[in-house]
Amino acid sequence: MKGAVEKAKDKIKALYGVDISDKGVLQQIVDMAKSGFGGNLDMAIRSPQIRDLIQLYAMSTGQKTTGMPGAVTPLSLVETGGSLFQSPQYNNGTPLPGLGGLPGLDKIGGGTPSGGGLVIQLDGPATTALLQGQAVQAIVDNPRLVQNATMAATKSNANRRELTSLQLSPGTIVS
Repeated sequence: MKGAVEKAKDKIKALYGVDISDKGVLQQIVDMAKSGFGGNLDMAIRSPQIRDLIQLYAMSTGQKTTGMPGAVTPLSLVETGGSLFQSPQYNNGTPLPGLGGLPGLDKIGGGTPSGGGLVIQLDGPATTALLQGQAVQAIVDNPRLVQNATMAATKSNANRRELTSLQLSPGTIVS
């Protein structure tokens, strides 16, 4: 004969694909079933509060859930530069797919440079100097040159007009 805790573990594993090995969590689910659902374990594990507990346990142990009802996520739209974009949405750190064919705001078009970074090309002696820390020291010793190069690259990036105006004049409202 299986006890209530073992039955709860088996039913949760079969229904949601989550293997709960923590006896305290299983006992909490059984106690909630007894107090709130008249001991009906099947009804209890399908209730929102216990589903949330199971999903939280799965997230904290790195397990994937199956059979959970779909979660409603908000959709945020952003209009910038005369174009409409969808803001990125995440669930437990995982990006969710976009809806309706709108481009995502976090996507950068193919072939478009992604920002004003500093590029250092190295030959043999320069690589040796980099590994010895000399190139890094040169960058550290010349912060204005690094900042000027970054600002020049940002100014020349036509796809990021709003970013440029905010860097050059903070507080500017751009439509």
